[in-house]
Amino acid sequence: MPKQATKAADNAFYKARIAASKCNDRLASREGASEELGIDRTRLARIELGT
Repeated sequence: MPKQATKAADNAFYKARIAASKCNDRLASREGASEELGIDRTRLARIELGT
C-alpha cells in the first residue's frame, strides 16, 4: 500500500481518489490513477496539491 500524502491530505481530489481506491486498487497510487485517467502523473500531483 502506498504511503499517505502529507501535503495533499486535505485536498478534496486526493480524498476522492483514496476513497475510490477502495473499489479499484490502481487508484491507490498516483501512478496507477494517472494511467487510469490518461493524464501525466505530475499533472495529477499538481491537481492534488492545488498548484
